[in-house]
Amino acid sequence: MSKTYRQYIELIWENPGVLRAQDIPYSATQSIKEVIDSGSVNVFGTERQDEEHLPTQTTTSNVFQQALRMTTGILGNGKRYRLGWYYEVNCASTSRKVIAQVELDDLIQEQEIQIEPKDVNSFYPISGFAYYTTTNDMTHTIDIDFRCSNNGTTVKIRKARLEIWRVA
Repeated sequence: MSKTYRQYIELIWENPGVLRAQDIPYSATQSIKEVIDSGSVNVFGTERQDEEHLPTQTTTSNVFQQALRMTTGILGNGKRYRLGWYYEVNCASTSRKVIAQVELDDLIQEQEIQIEPKDVNSFYPISGFAYYTTTNDMTHTIDIDFRCSNNGTTVKIRKARLEIWRVA
């Protein structure tokens, strides 16, 4: 593309053409594509993705059960993302614990909680976030898992939500 600054780009029905980022001038010396690639454009909140599973799920197992899994699109190398989560847990015993975790790629434990409730009728809200800088171009999985501390104790999870968006 010529770096000549244009006041407008005209696409008309008779000649629709193709409009590409490298064809759109940002200034007299740079195209929009060059500005985006240089990282000087605000990317906060872009590449956003979210998943949710709202119904109540139950287990009596002391092995982690998956409540929600999100597989991302391809995240680019060296980009920084914010992972966010929310869920509510319950345990049917005041002498046992409900244990939940948020994992990235089934390797990195971003959060683990253990709650021994004082009220077996209440759900306890859990939320949090973490930052992650990618190290290569690939998809990632983020999941929320839950279990009870002792086999046979009923634990529940509901309103499981995950989100990710680019911050830098």
